[in-house]
Amino acid sequence: MERVARTDGVGHRLLAEATSAASTIGSASSARAVAKASRRFTALLGSIADYGPDGVSTDDAHALVHLAEDAILRIEGRLAEETDGAHVSQELAEAVYGIRAALEQV
Repeated sequence: MERVARTDGVGHRLLAEATSAASTIGSASSARAVAKASRRFTALLGSIADYGPDGVSTDDAHALVHLAEDAILRIEGRLAEETDGAHVSQELAEAVYGIRAALEQV
């Protein structure tokens, strides 16, 4: 079934918030800021299923998937640098798994 845009703009709001979180993931130098943005992004992506198949337009869903893939690459890049403490690294690794799991629901 084709997704249709809803008049309440749920998809646009999710996309705007996810874009902000993804931007922080990519630009923050603080490990805590990246971890917080990663948790926020994962929660936003995971909330898509709450709105049902018509809650997010196809275009917004595609954009969210692209943001998620980019966020995963950025988090994995940060993990590869090995500059964060063990606790933050574990949290970021969990965020990658959480984002991937949420992508399965989009």
